[in-house]
Amino acid sequence: MRRLLVSGFCVLAAVLPTACGGDDDGGEAAGPVPPAEYADNLCKLLADFSKDAEKSVDDAGLLEAFGSGGNLENVEDLPKLIDGLGTMFTDLEGMFVDLGDELDDLGVPDTEGGAEFGKKLSDAVDKGGDLVGEAGEALKKTDADSLSDLSALGPVFEDFEKAFDEVDIDPATDAPKEVAEAYEKADSCKKLEGEEE
Repeated sequence: MRRLLVSGFCVLAAVLPTACGGDDDGGEAAGPVPPAEYADNLCKLLADFSKDAEKSVDDAGLLEAFGSGGNLENVEDLPKLIDGLGTMFTDLEGMFVDLGDELDDLGVPDTEGGAEFGKKLSDAVDKGGDLVGEAGEALKKTDADSLSDLSALGPVFEDFEKAFDEVDIDPATDAPKEVAEAYEKADSCKKLEGEEE
């Protein structure tokens, strides 16, 4: 699967994709950069984001919950799990913001459609961050004492998955041609796709 931003990790229903964008805080973004340099640096950025996000999911105890077969009564420490999920959403929301700032520093590919592509990534990460925040807010409204099944957290995970759907960008159809070609060739992008160790 050739996803420019969904290559790094999967834990929750084929879970966490990766993303990239800007928070449009009025700061001055970097100028155009050669497509090959842009693709290489972007993939390195996404790999770091992926690693940090995976750790956040692992630390939250999400794998333990899903390993219970969805029956939360089998989770050893449910309050700890709920607290861990809250921390995860807070951390991930911050990661989106940080990634947006880093993308601004990365600049945009110096090719036709490069600025538009950069804006698309920016908008995607903004939306993704907002949805992760909404998932965290939904979790705060959940009564942990009454939970017995993961399905009760449906609204929380629905926003969570939507956040990463926002950044599911396929370079074959969404990136300018020169960026897509550079993405296919860059070692950092191959590693992101799991083609190289």
